[in-house]
Amino acid sequence: MRIEKKIMIERKAQSSRAGSALALAMILILILSLIGLSMLTAAEDVQMHTVRIKRETAASAAAEAAYERAVFWMSQQPDLFLALDQATPQGTVTFPDSHGSYQIRFAAFADYRPVFRVTAQGQSGIYIKNLDVYLVQAITGWEMGMCRVPSGPSTTTEVFFADNEIIAMPIHINSYQEVDDETPDIHVQGDPVFLGPISMSESRYSASGKDKYAKIINVFDSGIYFNQPRSRISDEDTIKLKFDWFRKTLLEQKPSLIFTPVKDNGVVNGQPAVQIEFFTGVNGRGYLRITEDCTVRGYQRNTSNSDTWDYKIKPGSGGTQYEKYPIYGYHYIPLQAEASGKQTILPIEDTYVTPKYGSFSGTPGGQIFVDGHVILGSAPDDGSISAKGWLNTVQGRITIVATGNIWLTHSLQVSDRDDSGQTYPRGADGLPHKENPNSLGLVAGGVVKIVDPGLVETLGAPQPITGLVYQPVGILDTGYASGSFHRHLPDPMIVEAAITACGGGWGAENVERSGYGGRKELTPKTDDLIVRGLLAESIRGVVGVIGSDGFVKKYYLDERLTRGIVPGNLWFKGKYIPIPGGWNESRERQ
Repeated sequence: MRIEKKIMIERKAQSSRAGSALALAMILILILSLIGLSMLTAAEDVQMHTVRIKRETAASAAAEAAYERAVFWMSQQPDLFLALDQATPQGTVTFPDSHGSYQIRFAAFADYRPVFRVTAQGQSGIYIKNLDVYLVQAITGWEMGMCRVPSGPSTTTEVFFADNEIIAMPIHINSYQEVDDETPDIHVQGDPVFLGPISMSESRYSASGKDKYAKIINVFDSGIYFNQPRSRISDEDTIKLKFDWFRKTLLEQKPSLIFTPVKDNGVVNGQPAVQIEFFTGVNGRGYLRITEDCTVRGYQRNTSNSDTWDYKIKPGSGGTQYEKYPIYGYHYIPLQAEASGKQTILPIEDTYVTPKYGSFSGTPGGQIFVDGHVILGSAPDDGSISAKGWLNTVQGRITIVATGNIWLTHSLQVSDRDDSGQTYPRGADGLPHKENPNSLGLVAGGVVKIVDPGLVETLGAPQPITGLVYQPVGILDTGYASGSFHRHLPDPMIVEAAITACGGGWGAENVERSGYGGRKELTPKTDDLIVRGLLAESIRGVVGVIGSDGFVKKYYLDERLTRGIVPGNLWFKGKYIPIPGGWNESRERQ
């Protein structure tokens, strides 16, 4: 009995232990199942996360690729305004796991500067990336089609940045040759001071791997960048479209500001021109005097390269051919110009028109269009205008556009006050105050040049011509009678403007002559040329001959002008950049 009872107890114990083991096993199986399920879920989550990240990355890449495609298309347009007026450009990009699309629109004017809008979208699976970017055309400080100076009808020579020169503005230089040669596009003599970065369309290295800039790279303390987008300053089609825009704007709003001067055939090498003189009146307002049908006595002794470096680009040559042109010797105005209606005085605001594009309008600003040449500046001893106020001073915002050349006959600066009488003190290097509202744009289909008043010594005294009056420029040389033709320019010669020379270069005329001191008094050999503004030229113009006659460059960037306060100024840079705060992006799921 005891034995049976003992057996039964042992069996129950065994059964209990088996049940506990089974329960424990079940629990372990459940735990392992949960762990396995969690691991599977985690693995699936990781896989899904990886797929999501991959898809989102692909969508972002597609959106950015579409954006880059849009900006590249913009950079290729001769005139983006015209291209957008004809259609709303759009396009697509396709990749194995994603695709993108873009659209380009004109957004608004910021003062006179156009702002463009690019919307781009990329999609991969259900994931979508959106970009909404507002851009403006990049502005350098000094743009060059080539850093070369013409030396003959089809030849150029290098031009040097020289000792004692100060270049306090960014520079962009288009490549001289499409295939990289063995020589750099920048040439340095002495120790010029570069205070802004340099961007270049050419490569630093030649086709053979030579570092072309190794010997001068230490000069560019602010940085030098290679293989940058080209400026379109040398593109004749682009230039024509932009000139057409100026003409169209005035035809629609103020056709009286389009001038077509007529020359007098009695003047040797006569060139038709309009003289424009700026001054501030005694009432504190800004004015200009316009004299129509002036005739410039041109100087062109021969077409060789033995007398001057005064070349411009030959039209239709694509910037590869050059020709001498009759440079400024002196000029005549019509007899009794004011009485005959050939001379008028206008407040600058009477020249204001509103830049328009589609339904958008910008800030009004002055524009004058001359189908011919322009003479800028007043002689201080011109009694007919010297009593009217501060001469050669621009108070207001205006752009002068000429299909021919623009000749500067005196220093030309912006006023330090506005029409309300508020004054704006100047900053370092004499730069206008950042809030100064006054600005001047000079746009020439030919060249923009400082004249040589002393050239009249070579030509001889101006001859009397019926119906015309000799008009002196510059400053009367000491020791000569009033009204004499012995004249020179001020030292320093100061020009405050956004200067664009579409058909050649910016600089000085007749710098290779010998004998009389010319544009300056007899000593010293060189004067300072101070530019406060912006520069764009299709090919380098001569400023002076190192160690001989001419000017020493001191160029300063007027940062106000990069904000677009010049009405109708021409921007040629083939690069578009987002405005501050203009980059917006978002994500969504389909």
